[in-house]
Amino acid sequence: MDYVIKYLSNPLKTGVYNSKFTVEFSGLEQLFREIAGYAEKSKRRSTEFIKTADEVRERRLHLAYIVQKLDEALRELVVFRECPREILEFFGLEHISKHIEDVAMEIVRRDIIHELYMRRRRSVLDSCIFDEIPDVALVEKTETDRPNELLIDVTTVKEGGMLKFEEFIKSIPHVGKTFNQVSKRRSFSSRYTFQPYALAVKLWLGHETALPKDLRDFLSGAVRYHFSEEWRTSIVLSAITVESMLADIYEEKFKEYAPNVPLGELYYKVKDKTDFPPDIARAIEIVNESRIAAVHRSRFPVSDREATNALYGATTFTMWYSSNF
Repeated sequence: MDYVIKYLSNPLKTGVYNSKFTVEFSGLEQLFREIAGYAEKSKRRSTEFIKTADEVRERRLHLAYIVQKLDEALRELVVFRECPREILEFFGLEHISKHIEDVAMEIVRRDIIHELYMRRRRSVLDSCIFDEIPDVALVEKTETDRPNELLIDVTTVKEGGMLKFEEFIKSIPHVGKTFNQVSKRRSFSSRYTFQPYALAVKLWLGHETALPKDLRDFLSGAVRYHFSEEWRTSIVLSAITVESMLADIYEEKFKEYAPNVPLGELYYKVKDKTDFPPDIARAIEIVNESRIAAVHRSRFPVSDREATNALYGATTFTMWYSSNF
């Protein structure tokens, strides 16, 4: 997580990786039909598995043995050798081997296949978090002038995330072969470096264990409303996160309850007795500026820029606070 924390602290200095490519999705329907066909084939082998299950129950062996046998049989089929397990998970078919008869009966119906195709055609490439790397991928999709083709714009914090996402797309049967790289680069411009910021905060919160629950809830709420494009609410929650920490510092320094005053006023009271580093002081000020724009200038619209600024300031201050108090 060190690299992600470094990015959260200074996105401009760390930079991001961006990849643009086109991919054609009409092959998804063919993939679903192939899976359906092989599921139907596997159905004919179910009698053998039922007998095995009975024997296992008689011998009181573990149920995992049955699942293992099912998996082994399915992996003999071409479509499952060509289609990685993670692809099946992506399409919501990861448990196909555990209830193959039900899947076979449902998925072979033409309308079910078409429904799967229409539902997954757009959602198959959503923004995501790679916990194992760790990294995040912000994904934007635009239709091209060609039928069933999308322009995919992926921004990640690390190069590994970008490469992982591309390889995943390339591995999808029928779809991967249509992959066409448009551009690939590393960027340090604020136009791009802050794009995956909210996702990176979510990733960090999932790994940060020392943060008090109320602060985690406030910051998680700010991220959640950011994803919903409810910018004002996201800004307010970022501001409440900062207010809560300033109140804690105030009570530590003054040994009395923190006053019920606006963020800016509370900050200046605490600042008199706390030597904030320049970047932390600026982070608090950024959050307060965004809060003023969201609350006191309510007749003017606020955008994702103000919400991201507030989230950046709140996250920066939270990381400093968690390591100093």
